[in-house]
Amino acid sequence: MTLFARSFLLIALLIVASVAGWFGILHTYQREPIALELSQQTISIVNLTRAALVNAESQRRLGLLRELSDLEGIRVFSAWPDEKLLPVPSQPILERVMQMVRGVLGERTRFAWSRDGLDGFWVSFFIDDDEFWIMLPRERVEPDPPWQWLGWGALTLVLSLFAACNSNGDVGACVDFYGGHPMVKYNWDGLTAPVLGIWAAEDGFVNPNVPGYEAELKKRNHEYEFITYPGTHHAFFNDEHPEPEHNPAAAKAAWEKTLAFYRKHL
Repeated sequence: MTLFARSFLLIALLIVASVAGWFGILHTYQREPIALELSQQTISIVNLTRAALVNAESQRRLGLLRELSDLEGIRVFSAWPDEKLLPVPSQPILERVMQMVRGVLGERTRFAWSRDGLDGFWVSFFIDDDEFWIMLPRERVEPDPPWQWLGWGALTLVLSLFAACNSNGDVGACVDFYGGHPMVKYNWDGLTAPVLGIWAAEDGFVNPNVPGYEAELKKRNHEYEFITYPGTHHAFFNDEHPEPEHNPAAAKAAWEKTLAFYRKHL
């Protein structure tokens, strides 16, 4: 091997080693913010789902569970003593996520990677003394680019109106993505935050309720803005859905409008 060839090979190896080291450093430094984002998303989903169930009329609770599963991908199950649980893999990010989630939801919170053969990221929560499981797709707690989380983040926006109505004035601005839920009662008198409503044009599930929401807001002279995106369907923001259910152009426009709304009011 000539001197030039040996030098070229050495330089190539040094470049590969430096790039590998850079990725390792980047991954280490990203671990905490990624874990924080994933844990906050998980906490929001669990808390908003639990609050919606608690405040739904008892005879409509089963229907709400079905709608959350069919339309938003949320699956809720009762916990049983003889269930078979697979532990969450021992990975630094997942361990940090579980630590953060447990710190907010309580020490009784349990986690699983599979329950009775059904794969997912399982998080337990309580309503009074009854324990339940909420199942999230595994890819939701794996460190992907931020845009992968926007679709799931929209779920928290679906239930944000309910949260704002029950926040005791602690919410400064509310963005509602193709919600609220027709089976949930809203405490309109408790709503203090300005509201931005994002609606899909072709949404037979939610749209019949929109005039009622608008009437309640007008009755109270409450600040609000409703926007309907032509040619869109329910959950058009969720990039887990295939097109045309997912509408990239409308999702981008809605996200930019959301950020502008928050900048104005927060």
